[in-house]
Amino acid sequence: MKFFQISLPDNHQLVLFGDNQEGNIASSHKDFDECIEYIMSTPNCYAAHMGDAVEAYWIDDPRYLPETCTHPPLRQAQFIIKKFLPLVKEGKLITMLMGNHEAALIRKAGDITEFICEELRNATGSEWPYYGTYSAKVEVMSGKDLQYKFHITHGRRAINSVSPDPRRRIAYMKHTLQRHLEPIFADAVLQGKGHTHRLLVAEPEPQLYLISAKGKIKQQYTKPSTGKDLYIPPELRYYVNTGSFLKTYEEGVSTYSEIAEYGPVELGYILAEVNDRAMTSVKAVVL
Repeated sequence: MKFFQISLPDNHQLVLFGDNQEGNIASSHKDFDECIEYIMSTPNCYAAHMGDAVEAYWIDDPRYLPETCTHPPLRQAQFIIKKFLPLVKEGKLITMLMGNHEAALIRKAGDITEFICEELRNATGSEWPYYGTYSAKVEVMSGKDLQYKFHITHGRRAINSVSPDPRRRIAYMKHTLQRHLEPIFADAVLQGKGHTHRLLVAEPEPQLYLISAKGKIKQQYTKPSTGKDLYIPPELRYYVNTGSFLKTYEEGVSTYSEIAEYGPVELGYILAEVNDRAMTSVKAVVL
């Protein structure tokens, strides 16, 4: 895990994206490019990559399939470096996490995510992207003042539901997402994980309460924290699962996602908006 502080404008956007798995034939370059173009073309828009930037699996891995792997891990890393260079030159890519795919290479080839971050910094002279290891806790500052904190991890545990009712199915998955992330950092207004390829946002749930003022009873609702509190109640945080850019099915080949009977997933990313130093909305962007 890594902890670091960054300074961002009082009004900005934050994109959490990842699980593109470059080198897998089912990786959607079109949608991945659309996400990068949004970050590049939007003023005061910054991003964190959630891991699994590269497929990484190679010949000795049981998940390796020659018909679905388009090029070896070093070529995959070169592709990502070239793809992310414009983001880094513009100072928009804050951090990259290591995913479970990259972790599979560590004992054989070292930390490919750390290598990508170093190459990007060396090529541009930029301080970013920070290497976030598997999880990162980030304090977003405005000068010496704290705006908010967010916590991201690539993740490992699955998020599923077998409910036949789609409303309950989504509700159960959001509940599982919160259960995975809630205990880790209670001062992070935004907590996110990747890995599952699901695109989910569990928003704060306002609660009704009463107050008295000048002898009269008035109703109020709880609101999402500004992020400066040392403890943010669980129901007032944002929990996100950051989606992917990997298709389950690809014409003419059998992907390991298909073989594993994974269902289709929405391709996309998470977009958070910050206004006057406070997180005001978090939404899933479906591509």
